[in-house]
Amino acid sequence: MMQSKVAASTEGPLQPKKSTGPFSFFLADNMKSLVHDHKLTHPEAMKKAGVLWNEMTDEAKKPFVERSVGDKKRRELQLEELKSKGYFTLLDGTISTDVVPK
Repeated sequence: MMQSKVAASTEGPLQPKKSTGPFSFFLADNMKSLVHDHKLTHPEAMKKAGVLWNEMTDEAKKPFVERSVGDKKRRELQLEELKSKGYFTLLDGTISTDVVPK
């Protein structure tokens, strides 16, 4: 009997959250101002954010890239801990086995 992909993906231990990319950190920092200060709709703000991101120099993107690298390291450490201990510690200090998946 074949299982659905949704059911198969929800089985097993809780996995660490995927790492966040640099553009996502840029969006998190700038989306509210694009929507409210510039009076843009959400889709317009997303397009504007993409244009702004593409116009940025590598130096201007550096803080977002560094945050992304840090988040990637966080995920790698959590995956390593999960492999060795069977659980991982979340950023708030709780352990993954104490969390109820959504």
